[in-house]
Amino acid sequence: MPKIPMREVPIRGDTIRLGQLLKLAGIVDSGAEAKALLADAERRPAINGEPESRRGRQLHDGDVIAVAGERLRIAGAPVPASRAARTPRPPRPRQPLVIAHRGAWDPAPQNSIAAFERAAALGADGVELDVRRTGDGRLVVVHDSRVGVQSVARLTAAQLRARLAPGQAPELEEVVAALAPTPLLLNVELKEDGLVADTLPLLARHLVSERYIVTSFLDSPLLETRALAPEVRTGLLLAARRPARALERRIERVAPRLLALHTTLARTGLLDLADRRGLPAWVWTANEPRLLRALLADPRVQAVITDRPAEAVALAQHAS
Repeated sequence: MPKIPMREVPIRGDTIRLGQLLKLAGIVDSGAEAKALLADAERRPAINGEPESRRGRQLHDGDVIAVAGERLRIAGAPVPASRAARTPRPPRPRQPLVIAHRGAWDPAPQNSIAAFERAAALGADGVELDVRRTGDGRLVVVHDSRVGVQSVARLTAAQLRARLAPGQAPELEEVVAALAPTPLLLNVELKEDGLVADTLPLLARHLVSERYIVTSFLDSPLLETRALAPEVRTGLLLAARRPARALERRIERVAPRLLALHTTLARTGLLDLADRRGLPAWVWTANEPRLLRALLADPRVQAVITDRPAEAVALAQHAS
């Protein structure tokens, strides 16, 4: 059988979604055709010799795609300076990382753009933020499920903001766009089901996948993220004083890329469990100086989530 010749497909930057590549290469004319091709097990592309999933992953410079009797090789190009400014790849940071819990919210209100930008100015490696959906379908950054007696899910975004301090409950897209030019890592906690399908494309519009992780106390958002975007890191959150029963089986099923443990659980052997399984451990919410010093010195801890990022950064710099 004659060898199928290779065709190079130039792209801007060094990553591209499979559906976009298929359109760029002229294999399909529309997103609907790309979805139909991926849904057809007989015609589905192979990536670097491996069968593709129905979703279609993010591809990189040098990847080879076998599809429709052709072999396509992605030829990446340098990212233009203006684009690079929007999606910088952070330098290899110190470890453990210092993650500002809901931003640096003194004096800025928590989960506000001002709090996140202040965390960057203080030298934090990343920020943790909480995502919910309002009654009018907006993805907003807010922690609590209720404001007074009203559920966030029953309020419009405008009504929600009217009940909070100025700057709180910003649109998720506004937050991500504002933080894209910074080197911050975003820990995006999904507080409820039904957010993944809208959140992942929003994040991908502004950031490369190395710039964010998706975390949740719930299994379903992590499973859905893994199915839709396997390149995105996921983290399973484990709450205070409630170590998950049958945690080993849960880890097998959810397959998180990291475990995020409450400080009380870090003292119960779960750091050793994470270490044995090769899972990075993030610990939240560490505020007391002695605890911060202990966690920052622990080789099993990859990141410390704290309400006191300025103090944590100073301790981390002193330790290094």
